[in-house]
Formats: sequence, C-alpha cells, structure tokens
Amino acid sequence: MKWKLIIYTVGIIIAIYFTPQRVFIAFMLGWLFVPPIAVISLAARGLQEYRISTKTTRNVSLEEEHIDKLKSNIEKCNGNLSAAIREIINQNVSTKNSNLSESLFRWMMKEVDGVLLPDNILNQIIEPRLIDSMEKLKSFLRDIFTDWNVDISLIYDINTSPSNVVIDLKGDNQKIKLVASLISQFLVKNSCKIPLKILYISYLERQIIVELSRSSRQDAIDSLSYYFGKIDEILKVVKDKPKFWGSLINEYISSNYNMVMIHRNYFEDLFTNKTPMGEILIENLAKKPICDIPLEDMFNLIKTVNETSGIIDRVEIDKENLILFHNYRDKDAIERLKNSFISLLKANGQSYDAKTTKNMILLNKIDSKKEEAKEIDILKIDSVYRHSISL
Repeated sequence: MKWKLIIYTVGIIIAIYFTPQRVFIAFMLGWLFVPPIAVISLAARGLQEYRISTKTTRNVSLEEEHIDKLKSNIEKCNGNLSAAIREIINQNVSTKNSNLSESLFRWMMKEVDGVLLPDNILNQIIEPRLIDSMEKLKSFLRDIFTDWNVDISLIYDINTSPSNVVIDLKGDNQKIKLVASLISQFLVKNSCKIPLKILYISYLERQIIVELSRSSRQDAIDSLSYYFGKIDEILKVVKDKPKFWGSLINEYISSNYNMVMIHRNYFEDLFTNKTPMGEILIENLAKKPICDIPLEDMFNLIKTVNETSGIIDRVEIDKENLILFHNYRDKDAIERLKNSFISLLKANGQSYDAKTTKNMILLNKIDSKKEEAKEIDILKIDSVYRHSISL
C-alpha cells in the first residue's frame, strides 16, 4: 500500500513537471464535477435507506386488540398513528418519573414527621398576610395543594382574627398529616392579636381534624411543639453540638447502655458521703420547687429521670407506692440508694418506708393517721409511766 502511494505521488510530480497546463485543467475540472457527484451519490444512498426503513415499518402489522387499546390515543391525535404511539411512549416515561418522585416524596414526608419548618421557609410557602382573612387563606391553601388531592376545610368563628378555628383535612394519610402541620404552624406563628393554641387532634382513616382556640402566646407555642414538633427541639440541640452528642451516643452504644447520667451536684454529694436526692433534675423538669409538685407528678418525674439516667433499670408505680428494679450488687450501695429515695420523697412532703430485696426496692407510703395514733399512744403510755413514778 505504501509503495502504491509513493508511485502515485511520483507520477503526479512528473506529470506536473512535464505537462503543468494539463494537470491544472484536470484539477479545475475535478473541483467542478467531483463534489456535486459525491453529494448526489450520498443523497441517493440516503433515499434508498429511507425507502427500506419505510417499507419495513409498513410491513409491521397490528392486531385488532392493539388497535382497540390505541383507539383513544389515535382519536386524541386526530387519527395520526405515529403521534399516538409517541404519546404513549412519553406517558410511560412520565409514569416512571412520577413513581420515582412519589417514592422519594413519601420517604421525605416520613423523615420530616415531628419536625417544624423554619419560619422563613414557612413564609415562602404561605404569605403571612393571609392571616388577616380566613377566606383568602382557605382559597390559597386549596390552590397550592390541589395536586395533592387533599380536601381542605377551614371552619372559623370570624373571618379576621378568629378565636376558634377547625382544620378538617381528607386525603392520603401522610399528605394530610404534613398539610395539617403546615397550616397549624402558620396559624400559631402568625396569630399575634389573638394567639391560637392547638386544643386537640383527631386522627381518622384518611382524615385529620385539628381544633385551635384562643390562648396565651406561650401556651400556643408549646402546643405546636407538643403535637407537631416532638423531635424538632432534639434535632436543634444535636445540630448545635454534633461532636458532643455523637461522642455520647457512641459511648452509650459501646457500653451497651450500661451508663449512668447524673447531675454534677448529685455526683459531688456521692464524693462527700452525703445521701444524694437528685432533686435538681426533677425541679428543672417540673419548673417548680420539689415541695410544690403533686405526688402523681412526682412519681412520673422520678420514673422519667431515673430510667433515663440509668440510675434505676425500671420504676413501677403502684397507686401511692413505688417499686424500683435495679442490678446493683453491693449492699451498702443499695442501702444508700434506698435512703436517697426516702429523702427525696420526704422533701416532697411525703413519708415513706422502704424494704429491699436482691434486685428491688419497695417504697411504701406511711399512713399519717396511724402514725399519729401511734404517737398519741406513746404519749399516753409515757404519761401513765410518769404518773406512776410520782406516786
């Protein structure tokens, strides 16, 4: 191949050298005729392939049942079969994308359950000024959630600054729960003139009813967190100190949750051989002095604090008595733990006696009337004894 190329090149050079005029004329004629011939040849070849393709397509037969399935699409496309087939293909692609979007959307709704939207995002979704007109708010909400197939009903006493609002939503359970959270958050956050508190939420099959009524500003905010933002505060705290909470979680997991979390003052009392009560955590949660906490609330706080901290494995409430389950082995440690709970209840104004077994501490309330009767009897005996001595 290389030798042929060399011979052709040498031949052209010799021809140009001896007959330059003829070579130039041949070159010009080539430029005039060769490109058009090449274009025509390519066009003819393309036409031939098109005819073959068309012929093949025409030979594809459709059975009657296939035609029936395509009938609605063919009518929609004014009898154009090709257009009908293209539309079906596009619909299939759209359906696949829709399924993907729906699956992703449902996963996201589960992830944000119990989390409130940031105020700036909420304001972008629902204009805050709509709080001035319940009628306009209802119309707006129906428009933006129309694609979700959610039936939205707002019932209120007055159009402007209502003191009572009922949200009634019907539709897919996940969707209406998210919509209920958004609307409730909007009403609570923006009802400044007459703060609206969430009174209750009723969950039915494919229906949610939320009632809001006049209240104080703080109670309104607290109700929103209670019903729709139960893990919102937790996420904020974790995001503020991710390293700390990450390390703490790893420690609990690596120890199989055999950890005890106590207040610094409780820890200090242990080192000074005092009997620690752990009243500080209880007072912080109750937001009142320990002596002002009702006994029922006191028991619930004892259960929450001690089970969460790991001081006690399980706390059972039996009317006015407590049963504490633990895994401590040292008798002195169990005795100090028993005295700690007796002191804690005494600070609450309650008198309790305790019995211990291998893995339990039983706290029984002392009947004050019986104790008073015992004291009176002792005084009587003492008085008789003194009188006999004087005689």
